[in-house]
Amino acid sequence: MELFSPSPEDTKTNRGRDVPLNDEMIAMLRKLRAERNDNYPNVLLFKGQPILEIKRSFNSACLRAGIKDFHFHALRHTFVTNARKAGVHDFVIMSITGQQELRLLNGSLGDLHPSLRSLRV
Repeated sequence: MELFSPSPEDTKTNRGRDVPLNDEMIAMLRKLRAERNDNYPNVLLFKGQPILEIKRSFNSACLRAGIKDFHFHALRHTFVTNARKAGVHDFVIMSITGQQELRLLNGSLGDLHPSLRSLRV
């Protein structure tokens, strides 16, 4: 496990944080980087240029795949839900997601089926 540490200017809240990446993700990113012959520090490229706005690329990929009414932010809710199912403490989840208030983190479960809402800690 390694940490990805975006700088404050690269986050929505202007606060840096550490995001743990598992060994499989680290290996995949290193493989992508090794396969390229360029000097870009960015791993993800489109037509040889760094992807600077992931939401736009995500939306385009959804359109090409025929996926409708799915938003990038839903992945955040999925992470929070899966982390809670795995027993990760709320304060650790808050640290990873950059969430500042527990009530907002709990809001990430607002659209869940009632049987899953009991996962709130």
